[in-house]
Amino acid sequence: MNRRVFSRYTALALLVMASSMSAGCADPGNGENGASCRKMVNFQNRDYWEIGDVEFHAGERLGETHLNPCNDTGRSEEPGGSLVVYEAVGISAKIAVAVKNGQGMALYSTRDDGGFPPQVRDLIEKSRK
Repeated sequence: MNRRVFSRYTALALLVMASSMSAGCADPGNGENGASCRKMVNFQNRDYWEIGDVEFHAGERLGETHLNPCNDTGRSEEPGGSLVVYEAVGISAKIAVAVKNGQGMALYSTRDDGGFPPQVRDLIEKSRK
């Protein structure tokens, strides 16, 4: 009997540890789990998180930014290289921007406690269909 009790407590302890470890991988607001170091940029004093695979069109060039450093390892890291920022056609730059990096173009969006803004959630839903 002691063996079963120990096993239950061990299982519970492991579950609690796993939950605490996954807390560092916060949901970026699109309903999918993402790492705490999900790609994020700051442009014109606003933070934008990478959306992932969505269809959008890039418009005029707006400026440059860089990827924010990831510091969940406890090490101090420098920001990444310079990235070019473009408008995302049909969406205010206060909500989302297109960012060109070495691998192509990605959509980045602001978010709040409710997740991404409705215009961005609509793009995500359309891209899933």
